[in-house]
Amino acid sequence: MSIFLFVIDGLGIWNANTKSTFDELREKCSIDSRWLSFLYKVGLKEAIVGKGNLLTPKSSIAGSLEGHREMMGYISTKKYDICYDGIPISIIERMFLMTNIRCVGNIQGRGCDIIPEYSKKLNSESIILYSGYDSTISVAFRENDFCMDDIINFVTILMEEMYNSYISIRKIIIRQYDNDFISVKMRKEIFHKIQFDEKIEAFHFPKIVVNNKVQDILELSHAIIKECNRDEDCFKILSKIEGEGFYFINFPDFDLYAHQGNFDMCFQTLKKFDMFIEKFWRQLRRNDYIIVTSDHGVKIEKSDLSNSHILENVALLCLDKLGYYYFDGIRYGLDYIYKIIQSIKNDSCFYDGYCKIY
Repeated sequence: MSIFLFVIDGLGIWNANTKSTFDELREKCSIDSRWLSFLYKVGLKEAIVGKGNLLTPKSSIAGSLEGHREMMGYISTKKYDICYDGIPISIIERMFLMTNIRCVGNIQGRGCDIIPEYSKKLNSESIILYSGYDSTISVAFRENDFCMDDIINFVTILMEEMYNSYISIRKIIIRQYDNDFISVKMRKEIFHKIQFDEKIEAFHFPKIVVNNKVQDILELSHAIIKECNRDEDCFKILSKIEGEGFYFINFPDFDLYAHQGNFDMCFQTLKKFDMFIEKFWRQLRRNDYIIVTSDHGVKIEKSDLSNSHILENVALLCLDKLGYYYFDGIRYGLDYIYKIIQSIKNDSCFYDGYCKIY
């Protein structure tokens, strides 16, 4: 048996009082069942009108961190700090003593403004450090100045120093740029660690496979990590499945294009996913399952800030080789997914009112 948990990043589906992410996209791009025929067929049709197959988050903040962790049974209710004046100088000084890395910037702002300005002031021993308008910190560096492992070490220590100073942030974003700071060569996110090994190992799968974004969030000790930063990478990896296991894969493109305000590419992303999932479903074995969901919604606009995320209902589609499953209305909590996986793995009745549609 294998269970495939696929997360379409940023795809909010239904909101009782306002337009959802999907409604906004559907209005702009005239989406109907012709374009997402397979997803509509296996339960999306009911979700987009609020009839069923919907989950509402328990976490108090909308984001990939909170959404993915909630799927594995951890509810995020923590309040975070915003570093309006940058990181305290005392921490910056300690960081230099521990790592021998200097920082320029250390102000609040957006990378598109700060990086061009401060890249002129860099030397080979410096990084650009800045805080976001939400509870994030970013570190940008030129690829020839440092190796990624050194920056990951710096950021890991920085996260711990801030935590010990009672400054709670959601994440630190690492951006590795080319020599001219024209394009990002690599992007990685570091979070305060929560232990998920025990929860995942309780499923008793022979192997656990995750992509790099899921690993950044869960930090599993024994998972096989697949590097895929775009949906096409995920498609290629999943075309070569070998052996039974639990596959937890984030498909990042929808969220990427939503933050760019690119409605058309959001639409194209969903169409490509629809074609992929139908082909993938046809290759399932009789005791395999696919679960399709999302982590949060997004205001589709030109913004790289996580405060453009929305806490709204997401779809939960579950299917096996013979058909798909359905439940009426909305279930509370993305941790419902964890309970469903347990139910499938234990060969027990599906959780709380799921029924099979052939």
